[in-house]
Amino acid sequence: MKSALACLALLVLMFSGAFFYSAQMANIANRLGEETKELTNAPQGSLQSKIKKLDEEWSENKIWFSLSIPHGELDRIETDIVRVLAAANAKDGGEFQIAAALLADDFEHIGKLYEASWDNIL
Repeated sequence: MKSALACLALLVLMFSGAFFYSAQMANIANRLGEETKELTNAPQGSLQSKIKKLDEEWSENKIWFSLSIPHGELDRIETDIVRVLAAANAKDGGEFQIAAALLADDFEHIGKLYEASWDNIL
């Protein structure tokens, strides 16, 4: 009886930990997506610092994302960050808007991967 209760407690603890991890990752991805969308309205003078901040925040959290999502998703985000930075450096407004929209979409997609929903559980 004690071992059954211990197993049940362990199962609840594991499920709670997985749910917490999933919620945290979804929040981070959604926040990064919102920050990326804000880039399109940022003044040109502050654009470089905002992109650098976004890149640093992504780099800090990338290891946690790499534990549970396909690395192709991570590579796509890395590529899109470079495209956003290159377009901002070239002062190409159209390319910058496209690259920022793609990056925001990537973050939104990752946020949906981490949502606690039956589709993601099953």
